[in-house]
Amino acid sequence: EVDFGAVYAGTERERIVAIDNTGLGALDLRTASLSGPSAARFALSLPESLPAQIAPGASFSLRARYTAPTVLNGLTDTATLTLGSDDPDDNPVTVSLLGTAVRPVSALSPYSVDFGAVVVNDTASRSIEVRNTGVGALVLSAVAIDQPGFTAVPRTALPATLNFGDRLF
Repeated sequence: EVDFGAVYAGTERERIVAIDNTGLGALDLRTASLSGPSAARFALSLPESLPAQIAPGASFSLRARYTAPTVLNGLTDTATLTLGSDDPDDNPVTVSLLGTAVRPVSALSPYSVDFGAVVVNDTASRSIEVRNTGVGALVLSAVAIDQPGFTAVPRTALPATLNFGDRLF
C-alpha cells in the first residue's frame, strides 16, 4: 500500500515505489498500469521504458503521483497499481494507492468588531475566534492588522495548527 496522505486540493504529491528482486535470477518487469475508481488522479513515471530487467538483489524504482482534486467529496481516492512480470510465483503484483484531498477553511467570528466609544489614551479589547471549518489542518502563522491605532495580540503561540472544528481565540 502506498498512502499519499492528506494533500491540499489542486496540488500533487509524489511517492517512490521500489520493486526489489529478491530472487536468484533476473526479473523482467513487463507492465505497470493503474486502474480503479480514482485512477485518473494518479500517474506513474518510469525511469525507462518497459520491459525492464532487474538483476538479482537489485531494485527498480518508479514514481507514483497523486493529484488532489479541487472539488472535495470527503472521500479517500483509491487506485490499484498492477505490475506484470515474469515472476512465476507473484504475477501480477498489485499495490493499493490512497490519497485524500483536503482544503482547510478559516472562519472568523465575529467577522466585524465594534469597539464602541473608547476614551482617548484608554484601550479596549475584543476577542475574535478563528475556526477551521474545512477538511485538513489549517496552520495559522501570523496575525496582523493594517490600521494604525490597532494591534492584534494572539493568545496562543504561533504558528498554531487547527484541525477540523478546532477553535482559537
